Amino acid sequence: MSDSVPSPSCFFAPELKAITVNGPAFRASLTADNCCSGAVKMTEIGCTAKILDVIKRYEDGRLDILAQGLRRFEILRVNEERAFLRAEVSYFDDEGSDADGEARKQLLNLHKQLLALSGEKNPETPSEGSPALAFEVAAKVPLDLEFKQSLLGIRSEGERVSTLVAYYEALIPKITRALHIRTKAGGNGHTY
Repeated sequence: MSDSVPSPSCFFAPELKAITVNGPAFRASLTADNCCSGAVKMTEIGCTAKILDVIKRYEDGRLDILAQGLRRFEILRVNEERAFLRAEVSYFDDEGSDADGEARKQLLNLHKQLLALSGEKNPETPSEGSPALAFEVAAKVPLDLEFKQSLLGIRSEGERVSTLVAYYEALIPKITRALHIRTKAGGNGHTY
């Protein structure tokens, strides 16, 4: 989940379900990774979230939700006195510099390339001037959860944009090569 960008998530947490049912304007601090796989682990950096919609309810109690990150925090101490985890946190905002215009353009161009490789025809792209451009871009593609979590902890939009540019520059050639191999494997091995 990214700061200020709506993002689909899957959760299996009885206390989350109870709070969702009992409160219309629910805000929770969620820091669980890989909730759907059952491998819940606490991270040091999290984000308060507002649930915008319950997309799907599963028979086993899992929920697919659309949530919007509101404010980032760092966990200082965990309190395990109750049936669910609580924590003392320190909220934080960006401290570093913003990304320059060229870096923003480069990120958006790479983002469009990646979406084109995925077969998306007319992708909706964030505005170049968005103050949360890196979070908006990261929310649009299925990036590695650990990588997304690392972006949440970076305290500079300029550094997040640079990190995403480097990630895309490494990822796009790999995907291009994989698609080329798949195309050749589907034919007779010759390219015309």
